[in-house]
Amino acid sequence: MTTTNPGNVKIRSAEIMRANTAVLNDVNLHITAGAVHAFIGPNGAGKSSLLKAIAGDIACDAVTISGIDISGTTVKELAALRAVVRPHHRPQFGYAVTDVVSWANRDAHVGTILEQLGIEFLANRSISTLSSGQLAKVNLACALAQNSDVIIADEPEAALDPQARIDMWSHLVASHRTVVVATHALDLVMEFATNVTAIVDGHISFTKKTSDTSLSELRSLFSSSQ
Repeated sequence: MTTTNPGNVKIRSAEIMRANTAVLNDVNLHITAGAVHAFIGPNGAGKSSLLKAIAGDIACDAVTISGIDISGTTVKELAALRAVVRPHHRPQFGYAVTDVVSWANRDAHVGTILEQLGIEFLANRSISTLSSGQLAKVNLACALAQNSDVIIADEPEAALDPQARIDMWSHLVASHRTVVVATHALDLVMEFATNVTAIVDGHISFTKKTSDTSLSELRSLFSSSQ
């Protein structure tokens, strides 16, 4: 698989369907390589569906990552293009953290990744014994180990304490990958994101550099949707 423009994400004239119903219409979006791009909007607006379309979890023939049409990729090829952070996923069996992270990529330097996230002390701990904050970091480590061009996360800070929320976003930024996040954490968007796309009632309201908007403008999207 030969890629061009590693880390670029493009969606052109897309209709995003779920259960035979259009939840997003006429989506045109270009996420540039290295951006930390946030999707925001009220519950039910369609941001998670758009994220799943980019991840390949919802069929859509209008998404390219690194110049590759993801609708024609194998599971292995898609994994090389994007990793999905699932903060609260916990395997059913009590495997050691090192083993769980190595599943994402047998060639990854797991110890180095755990050290980068400040959780090297968890290496031999059973995944079943971790707190929610520790588990979130382990699942982030899995995404980093995958070594893909793009990292995708749906509300990665949800249910985390204040410091863990900041840590999660800090580590996403420090990955130096293209990061695409759906979130309600407007304060973290303003602090960490480079770009923001607002989604309201199944349509993109705007896409801006974060420096060109304000917290009050982002908050107004929620008040106007009531």
